[in-house]
Amino acid sequence: MKNIIISIIIPIYNVEDYLERCLDSILNQNISNYIELICINDGSTDNSLSILENYKRDYSFITLINQTNIGLGATRNKGMKMATGKYLMFVDSDDWLEQGCFPTLITYAKDLDSDFIEFETLVRNNKCELIKSYNTFNEEYTEYPLENYLQNTNTLLITAWSKLWNREFIIKNHIYFEENTRWEDIEFSHAAFNLAESVSNRKVKVYNYFLGQESITRTRMTDEYLNQFIKQRIIKNIYWKNNSKSKKVRELMKEELYYAKRRFFIKILKGLKTSSINWKWLWYLFKYYPTR
Repeated sequence: MKNIIISIIIPIYNVEDYLERCLDSILNQNISNYIELICINDGSTDNSLSILENYKRDYSFITLINQTNIGLGATRNKGMKMATGKYLMFVDSDDWLEQGCFPTLITYAKDLDSDFIEFETLVRNNKCELIKSYNTFNEEYTEYPLENYLQNTNTLLITAWSKLWNREFIIKNHIYFEENTRWEDIEFSHAAFNLAESVSNRKVKVYNYFLGQESITRTRMTDEYLNQFIKQRIIKNIYWKNNSKSKKVRELMKEELYYAKRRFFIKILKGLKTSSINWKWLWYLFKYYPTR
């Protein structure tokens, strides 16, 4: 009987150009005895489903679900309900994992009982060149109380794919992704930071985040984009800043909120310059003007 340590959840939507790279980066690590791979095709209209079916025939530990499009947040929630591993890991289907990282990561997951474990994430461009790194730790922290952990790392990285999440912690606290929104990680990660007690980090390069042209054009200025930006990146951040139990989380949220507002300010001005948004957003510009 397999001892599932990590359940890897991959939502897939129209990524035929990148999907094989993503899957191969996981399957080439020789860790089939310790993982389950849950691939959910979320209504792709390209060849993504065909690629998944080919992999499914060769690897019995892949669970393949094909569904009509329900969005990234809802698909991740569905994958979490199916998972059986001690830890959860979320991988976007155009991203990939570092070669040889998983045996080390599985050893950490076996040994630790943290609410989540952070690792290093690398941001890469179309040529796979390194743009920047997230969580390049000076040293490793093992099962610290959240307050001490944040004091040492001095960061609040709210991306779901930069961590291993303790499944029991997630289920017990009813932490799920917000659905039908552009920034589904915000609610999930902020809730986790607010409720976590014991957390860890590890100096190991694991995740490659692909910042391709599609990622850039998805943030093009529109009324719909700004409406969600206000609701998710600003109003939600204000809520968590005011309601977090941890003093350090509140401090870091204040800083994050400032930069979210500033980005909003810049996008408003760009939108007005190109006449791509409605003048009504000026009201929001003044209401949520960046202040520390």
